[in-house]
Amino acid sequence: MDFAAHRLAERSEAFCLKHALICERSGHIAGMMLGYRLPGQANTAEIHELCPTLRPEFDLVGQMPGGFYLNTLALYPDDRKCGLGTLLLAAAERKARAAHCTSLLLEVERGNVPGIRFYRRHGFGLWPGVFGAQTNGAPMLVLEKRL
Repeated sequence: MDFAAHRLAERSEAFCLKHALICERSGHIAGMMLGYRLPGQANTAEIHELCPTLRPEFDLVGQMPGGFYLNTLALYPDDRKCGLGTLLLAAAERKARAAHCTSLLLEVERGNVPGIRFYRRHGFGLWPGVFGAQTNGAPMLVLEKRL
């Protein structure tokens, strides 16, 4: 609720469905991607009061001008390893370039070895700007791909 109130107060269009893409396979939803350009600066002094799940994105606000934040890229387990993740990632990159962004940024759990491998294969490296962030108690890495 705090997050929704924050977004409403700043009139942000970042975290909204118009930035989502849905991927279908054989007549069912297989996955989705949500990504958007990061704002140049935060519009609230209450960011430190946000729940830990929402903090990492706000820690990036203002630190990566021209950055495109890949908030979510997810596929159902049965729909993995058939190229859909690559298609969604390519769509995110096209959206980033269309928004005149200079990089793609995302968060991944440090223990998500398959996810890290996937992003590394697609040109992502460790972004050292944020360390020690946690989402739901899991340590996160911030990865970046320069465009």
